[in-house]
Amino acid sequence: VLIDSTNKKINYLKEVIKELNLTNCEAISSRVEELKEKEKYDVIISRAFAPLNIYLELVTSLAKINGDIIALKGSKANEELSNSENAMKKLFLSLSKIQATALYNKEKRINLIFKKNKKTDNKYPRRYSEIKKKPL
Repeated sequence: VLIDSTNKKINYLKEVIKELNLTNCEAISSRVEELKEKEKYDVIISRAFAPLNIYLELVTSLAKINGDIIALKGSKANEELSNSENAMKKLFLSLSKIQATALYNKEKRINLIFKKNKKTDNKYPRRYSEIKKKPL
């Protein structure tokens, strides 16, 4: 399932899905916090979405127990990770792997891979305005 709040991007992805005849792929125009499918996905992955603590709160409830949540981050990954310790604790996440890589232009990228250890408390995710005002 591919999710983006920009219709133009979703329409493009739908064309790609159709052109490649992908049968197990769906593109949805939505904000992630509006999704209601709790503990449905084995893997959640995102690039350039939000600060790590906000991203984790928004997506953790969508992942299955023992599922993976992957955050593709740049040079501030370690700082974001430090700022996300409270979120990891409250959302029952553990960091399972840090994968460093470099792009063709030598820019550093870090993939942070988390494991969801327990069911997410029903109070998460909170309303987006509340998350932004007081992140975990």
